Amino acid sequence: MRIGSLRPLVPYLAMLLGTASTPTLAASPPKGLCFNYGHDGYVHDLSPGGQVAEDFRRLSAGGVHCLRIVYNGFNDAQAEALARFAKARGFYVITGGEWGMLDMAQLPQYRAQAMQHAKWAQANGIDQFSVGNEQEARLSGISFELWASEMVALAADVRAVFYGTVSYEAGGNFADDWAKVSIGSLDLLGINSYGGYERNALSLRENMAAHGASRVYLSETNCDAVHVLSCRVDGGLSQEMKGDLLRLMREFPETAFYIYTWRAIGHDVLASMVNYPQTLAMLGIR
Repeated sequence: MRIGSLRPLVPYLAMLLGTASTPTLAASPPKGLCFNYGHDGYVHDLSPGGQVAEDFRRLSAGGVHCLRIVYNGFNDAQAEALARFAKARGFYVITGGEWGMLDMAQLPQYRAQAMQHAKWAQANGIDQFSVGNEQEARLSGISFELWASEMVALAADVRAVFYGTVSYEAGGNFADDWAKVSIGSLDLLGINSYGGYERNALSLRENMAAHGASRVYLSETNCDAVHVLSCRVDGGLSQEMKGDLLRLMREFPETAFYIYTWRAIGHDVLASMVNYPQTLAMLGIR
């Protein structure tokens, strides 16, 4: 029996065994339009009438109920506060961590930090915990195959302390590599892809064929602002996403698409631009 299949029984078993507390199971992973949030600043205004509260109101009113909160390493106080703020307002919340350059000697520390963060996520009712993000491009002396097996093994350990969805988010340049390995104990494989319709669709198709349609999603996507200059202005961004993102969403209705990123503070033009009026109107957000 797959380990994950036992998790729905955990609350019942806890009562039978007389454990001190009963864990709360998180919501099922969403489908459709979602957003990344918090990447354009470190400290955010979390007052009741502040910028984040207003942003969340707009997103919720536009039918967006799923957020992937910025990863500032593991166990970061600001990211945790933002995740709690989103969860308290009814959003499906993804939290997780990432690392700089990683070598073999650092693997035990990486695992310990991830486990600590997973325990925090469980204690705070977070829906989804990511054991890593785009780490394939920041490995020293660790092969891709070894890294993939480490993440699958870490996910199995995380399941002992976290009862929500366990994921890993791959860099888009490594989507082909992930399609060739087992994701084992991971519930979901996220792909961070900005390659336009053709490349994004190929990444989804090949990984869905390898792992199952319900186990793959786009954890980051947006117009390719680095290579497509029109993406840097509202009208161009709107047209590009209308032809790329909406086409993908129609073709893959079984998965989630996390737009990178909602701009709260707005100082990073290339990476944080999805609060333009035309683009938001195209997505149904005002």
